[in-house]
Amino acid sequence: MEGLLLPCCSIFFSVLLCIVYFVKKKTNSVENNMYKTMLVIVLLDGIISTVLHTIPLYKLTPFSLDVISILNKLDFSLLLIYVSSLFIYTTVITIDRVKNYHEKLIEIVSLIDFIFITLILTGNVNVISSNGNYSVNGSATNYIIISIGAFLLLTLIIALANIKKLDKRHIPIVGMFAIIILLILVFNINPYLTIISISLTFLNYIMYFTIENPDVKKLKKMSMARKKAEDINLEKTNLINTMSYEIRTPLNTIVAGAEDIQVHREKVPDELKEDIDCIIEASKTLLNVLDNNIGDKK
Repeated sequence: MEGLLLPCCSIFFSVLLCIVYFVKKKTNSVENNMYKTMLVIVLLDGIISTVLHTIPLYKLTPFSLDVISILNKLDFSLLLIYVSSLFIYTTVITIDRVKNYHEKLIEIVSLIDFIFITLILTGNVNVISSNGNYSVNGSATNYIIISIGAFLLLTLIIALANIKKLDKRHIPIVGMFAIIILLILVFNINPYLTIISISLTFLNYIMYFTIENPDVKKLKKMSMARKKAEDINLEKTNLINTMSYEIRTPLNTIVAGAEDIQVHREKVPDELKEDIDCIIEASKTLLNVLDNNIGDKK
């Protein structure tokens, strides 16, 4: 029964993380969609691992062996989808131009997943038991190792090829390779100890704190604030245009009147001629100011 502890812990912490993550709406991005998939897969993996460890292996029957085989194949398929989702996530956040073609990338990866999942489901799983504990091998195990290894290798190549672009969002990728090394060491020491579920749960927690994930409510508030600012600017523009019209009309009248008077300069007293010139010049200067400043802001 001690083998139940780690998968049960995985379920508990995965449920907590799912509640925290799904309780609020998130932006509909490729990164978020991949992370949602990874959250659900780890939760299902914990449940499957728990079920597997509740089967009384000291009384193996043909039926229990079939159940173990089916559940392991299902678990292998989930793990493949998890790693392929991590690959898509890494590719999208590392290579900017891939975002424009993410649907095509997802289609290709899904096709590869389908091929390997078909091989896994049609492959065989052999149960190795010892003192109530068990491990498995067989062709299905080989297929999952090959497929996961290929995706992880591609993930590593993409990360290293774009090492200058790496940021905090790539920490989970480093964590994944650290977990693989840990799994290899643990498996060599105790091949019956199941730590995959709890390890991936830990990786999801790391990703939760590194993924760029703005809250939808905050985005709505920002959008509303931006719209309000745009409305205020529009009101200012309308006010300026109105003021420009209201000022320009009397100025044009003043200039026209002063120019009419200027036409008959001989009838104007000498002491007023200079004042009329100043009125015309000042009015035209104001009109130029309106045209050059207010006109540019329309």
